[in-house]
Amino acid sequence: MYVKGRVCAVINLKSGGRRCALYVQAKLEEALGQQSVLVLFTGEPSTYSTRVEDFIVATRPSVMIVAGGDGTLSFLMDVVKSLLERGAISQPECQIAPFPLGTGNDLSWTLGFGAGFARWLVLGRVRFRSMLKLINGSHAVRLDRWKLSMELGSEGGSVREKVMNNYFSIGFDATCAGKLNRLRHRYPLLFPSRPIVKLWYAVFAAAALFTQRAIGSSIVLHIDGAEVSVPAHAKALVVCNVPYYAGGSALWNANTDKDMYTVPRIDDGKVEVLCLSGVWHLALIRLALCHGTKLGQGHAVTIQAPSNLSCQYDGEFIEDLRTCEAGKEVRFSVSHYSQATICRCEPLHTPYLIYLSVAIGLLCGLIPYLFF
Repeated sequence: MYVKGRVCAVINLKSGGRRCALYVQAKLEEALGQQSVLVLFTGEPSTYSTRVEDFIVATRPSVMIVAGGDGTLSFLMDVVKSLLERGAISQPECQIAPFPLGTGNDLSWTLGFGAGFARWLVLGRVRFRSMLKLINGSHAVRLDRWKLSMELGSEGGSVREKVMNNYFSIGFDATCAGKLNRLRHRYPLLFPSRPIVKLWYAVFAAAALFTQRAIGSSIVLHIDGAEVSVPAHAKALVVCNVPYYAGGSALWNANTDKDMYTVPRIDDGKVEVLCLSGVWHLALIRLALCHGTKLGQGHAVTIQAPSNLSCQYDGEFIEDLRTCEAGKEVRFSVSHYSQATICRCEPLHTPYLIYLSVAIGLLCGLIPYLFF
């Protein structure tokens, strides 16, 4: 094992493809020892946090490798925050290092650990070693975390809260995420791997071409207390804490409007607010041909929107609003919650094209012997 200090790992076998997750579990146990690897989300839900807390206190790791998606990272941040506040551990213990197994992995991408681990047939061992090298060469940074409050109905109505690390959005993209999550929950066998999950998302996005509607005129947006106009044609509104969104799409163009906005950072206490014009707009952003439409940057954001609009945060569909009465308004508030310590690295560029070329060359060389 290359990483300095005591290293432990937790893994979410429900993230991404199960076969890939089981492979990563076996490799982590081989590298760190079985006693240093914990499988998350087993047993009764009420014991999930307690099991991880006991594991961290018993092992006292310098670095905790978190193999899972962005939701798994957020869960570990909550656990570590609780332990620090109670004095059960102290800084700089238990610095979190992402090992991306989820679907979007936008936080992992932002931190330099890539869009997701995949075995790629014979390249699994090579890619695993590359991930360990990234963790070994990483350094600790601070990450802003944000409280997302949802006030249902009129002022004084019930309030529900979430913790956001990456982004919050309203519109067609959240509708796609909601449909995907419901289908995945009902038919898990239809989602055997991360590429298949992304393919399903593309299917729902294509369907959204015919169902998406403009939401700009029905939204009231305030940034740092000042009202900001939302274009009437906007079909999605996004509040970002990290530069990447929806699996690696760079929404905010940091090279323009430098006289109006500061360059976004993950520790600057600010979020960026943008809007999207539809599925094609997001597709062009994904291809790095354009960016989102900037609306503002600030320390606090409030959004007034109808309850029938779909919403998501960090790729998780917000089911809470589906129980609201039709026509009711929802007030969303995004405010600073805390900071977490997490590892960041410089990405390694592995020459997969060379490997692929060699493999194709070998295959072409074998064809005459196989068929003639």
